[in-house]
Formats: sequence, C-alpha cells, structure tokens
Amino acid sequence: MTVVTGPYTQPMRRRGLLVVGAVLVVATGWILWGELSGTSGQQFALASNELSIESLMVAAVLTAASYAVLTGYELLAFTNAGVPLARWRVVLTSFVGYAISNTVGGSILSGASVRYRFYSRWGIPTRQIAEVVAFCAGTFWLGLLVIGGWGLWRSGLPLFQGGGAAGWTNTLGAGMLVTASLYLLASVFWRQVRLAGRTYDLPTWQIACAQYLLSMLDWTLSAAVLWVLLPDPTPAFAHVVVAFVVAQLVGAASHLPGGVGAFEAVMVAQLGPLVPMEGLLFALVAFRGIYYVAPCIAAIGILVADEGRVRWRRGGRPPGLAVVAMTPRT
Repeated sequence: MTVVTGPYTQPMRRRGLLVVGAVLVVATGWILWGELSGTSGQQFALASNELSIESLMVAAVLTAASYAVLTGYELLAFTNAGVPLARWRVVLTSFVGYAISNTVGGSILSGASVRYRFYSRWGIPTRQIAEVVAFCAGTFWLGLLVIGGWGLWRSGLPLFQGGGAAGWTNTLGAGMLVTASLYLLASVFWRQVRLAGRTYDLPTWQIACAQYLLSMLDWTLSAAVLWVLLPDPTPAFAHVVVAFVVAQLVGAASHLPGGVGAFEAVMVAQLGPLVPMEGLLFALVAFRGIYYVAPCIAAIGILVADEGRVRWRRGGRPPGLAVVAMTPRT
C-alpha cells in the first residue's frame, strides 16, 4: 500500500494511544504479579530442567523460518513497487530491520531507519523506501487481523469466557475480519483508495493474496516457536496460535518494547488454566530469548560490522569504534 498524498497530523490519536498504553501497562503488572506470587524459584528451576534440547533446536529452526517469511514481505514489496535490487540485499536489510524493531519496539521508526541506512546507499530513493515500509507494515497487520479476528469471533479463549465478554469479543473479532477482507476487495475493484485525507495505491489482487498468505504463515510460525517450548500437557496448536495473536495485539497496543510484559500477561491469562504456571512462565522467557534477543544480537553484530567496513573504506576511525553506531541512524 503506497502513500501518494495527504497531510499527517494525529495529535488526538497519539494521546489516545498513550492512555491505552498506560492502562495496559497497569493491567499487565497486576496480572503478572498475581501469577508470579504463586510460583517459587524452585518450581521455575524444575520447569527449566524439563525443557529439552530438541525443543530448543526446533524452536530455533522455526524462528529462522519465521524471519525468512518476514523477508518475503520485503521481496514482495519490491516486486509490487517494480524496483530492481539484488535479493541478498533485500534479505539482509529485512532481517536486520525486523530483528531490531521486533525487540526494541517502534517498528515503523526503527525498521525504517535500518532500511534507509542500507537502501539509500544502494540508490533507492527515499520515497520508494517509504513505500516499502508501508507495504510491509500493511502485510504484517493482515495476518494478525485475520487470525486474531477469527479467534476473538469464536471467543474460545479462557480470558474471554464468562459474563458479557463473549458478546463484545465476538463483535470485535467480526469487525477485524471484515476490516481485513476490505483490503482484498479493494485490490480487486480499485487501483487507488482515499482514506483520512490520503490517497493510497493498491496492489493487484494477486499480490494482495500473497500478502495474506505470507502474513498468516509468519504468525503461525512465530506462534509455533512458543508452542514447542510449552510443557505437557500442551494445548492444541490452533488454540495457542489464536492466544498468541491476541496477546500480540495487546502487546502492540501497549507500546512497550517488543510488547514485553503485556504479551506475557495476556498469554498467562489465556493459557494459565491449561498449562502448569511455572512451565508456562519459563516457556515465555525462552521464547523471548530465542525469537527476539538472539536475532537482535545477530542484527546488531551486522550493523557494527557494516559500520566498521564503511569507516575503514572512508579512512576514518578504526572499526573497533563502530559500536557507537549500533542504533540505526534516522
């Protein structure tokens, strides 16, 4: 989805997001405190011993597959924009961008910084870099809306059972599904659409379908990373996928780096009745380490090495001082 024209002023929206984020942070702390208070360090240690090397290896492979699908977002974005660039450059930039933005948060800003750093060096105009970022962001949300909407519509999660919760989650889920379907319908019938004072170029329906498939596959793979780390009795995979996506929605709304705390709190609320608490908590810690921290460390290493190479070529400071450039330039 490409931005063509339109103003960009959202002060009210930003204030509203801050309020929502603050409420979610408080709720997160309350949920986690309640669950952690009933779990001892000894129980946590026993749960860590039950996690097999095989599970960790499978989780690592699934993480690599998920990031490979994320690079597919980027390759599809370049195909949609009609911009030629060597695939290895797209894959490298995509991995570094997603590994950092997934962990530190502010995905649009941090991911855009990384992409500008590399793509501008390779001759891609700023406008087309912005188009790639917007396209990838849209792809990311499509799968989340479909899977999360389906899960909320069914209201099969413990967090949403009882009282009047099922009614509003059914409505919210249906709204998310309708919203996701509108994008595909628009790509079939229109080449451009105007929303909130902006005009957007739409991809072909074939590319739109590829966006849905890639995004849903990515969300499924990332949920599978957590699923293989869960202790016995392991919940049904479909249940974990839906719980995972709903928790990611809350994590994104909290505006915390990587949704840390908010994501875990919602997963605890949803899977706590089904999985031993100490095992679930350790699985969540292991998941964050494998899916977020390890790729981020690799991405930072790539940035440091790249900065050192650039400075060496320019005859400036030695590569050893490249560590100051770990944060991508804006």
